[in-house]
Amino acid sequence: NSSAQNLLNFLLLAPLPVLVKRVKPETNSISIVIAGISLSASAEIFQIWIPGRVSDLLDFSLNSAGVLVALSIIKTRKLRNTN
Repeated sequence: NSSAQNLLNFLLLAPLPVLVKRVKPETNSISIVIAGISLSASAEIFQIWIPGRVSDLLDFSLNSAGVLVALSIIKTRKLRNTN
């Protein structure tokens, strides 16, 4: 994997927490994390059946990390705005 590809994998699901919080602000963080990890795992599992594609643990990890970092940024900004 190249650095650019790794960055794109990190950013792929990062918008998920932002979109969920905008549409349904009361959604708890655990649900968002589970959804992000599930989407990432699904994408990697489905690649097993696509010719020319390879399922990669690094891609899964980077997708999931993007969700966690984005959610952390949202929570940090929310804490700053309430103080």
